[in-house]
Amino acid sequence: MTRVGDANDLRMVDQALAAFQRETDRPTLIIVNSHIAFGAPHKQDTSAAHGEPLGEEEIRLTKRKYGWPEDAAFLIPPMCPTVFKKGSVGAAKPCAMIG
Repeated sequence: MTRVGDANDLRMVDQALAAFQRETDRPTLIIVNSHIAFGAPHKQDTSAAHGEPLGEEEIRLTKRKYGWPEDAAFLIPPMCPTVFKKGSVGAAKPCAMIG
């Protein structure tokens, strides 16, 4: 078993995946702790993030936190296509579509 205490610690995620790939004799379990609505200033880790949309104001504040254009109706940060094509988890910022 491998535990990654923070899903946003991409170095630790990469290490856990490498350990998984090296293990050939037994099953491997990777436990990763994450935050629902990561980066949303008022809804991260709340029950509201489970069952309702973030809402326009919270989306705007989240975009501001990431340094993304707040008025973008649909946004894929520029580095994300490259990250996805490489199959890497090592992105500098979250790769998410926020609209």
